[in-house]
Amino acid sequence: MSADEVTGNGSSGIMNCVSLPRPFDEGNFGEWLLRFEICSSANNWNDEVKARRLPTLLEGEAFLAYQRLPDDVRRNYGRLTTELKNSLQPPGSARAAFVQFESMRWRTGESVRAFVHRLTQALNLAVPGLDTRSRDRVLLQRFLSALPELHRRQ
Repeated sequence: MSADEVTGNGSSGIMNCVSLPRPFDEGNFGEWLLRFEICSSANNWNDEVKARRLPTLLEGEAFLAYQRLPDDVRRNYGRLTTELKNSLQPPGSARAAFVQFESMRWRTGESVRAFVHRLTQALNLAVPGLDTRSRDRVLLQRFLSALPELHRRQ
């Protein structure tokens, strides 16, 4: 193995780095896919490369969902992501996500920013495509009702 292969330096002497999101197993696939897109852009990947790289980052049920897809879908990045979204966030999951959203509480030691982020993720899963004004109203209402009793009185 050459020194260039070990260090990642190419023949031009420039370090070759690849930006990748964490592997996806469960959670909000739409948000993970956004991170994958950001990394793909940083890596200058086209759709053909993205279609080849995306499955290498899937684990568990997500990888099984990929395995069930026909080859023509696997090779077409747009169709691949659409099918994976449909498979990993099936229609019935919106109701379950909304129930989870409604039951969320502020955790001891959790920052306000982290709690609002969790609420936002859950709402986006439960009601994708909700307009910004409505989303902000629902988030504010849920945030206020999820505060511990001590903070609500202040």
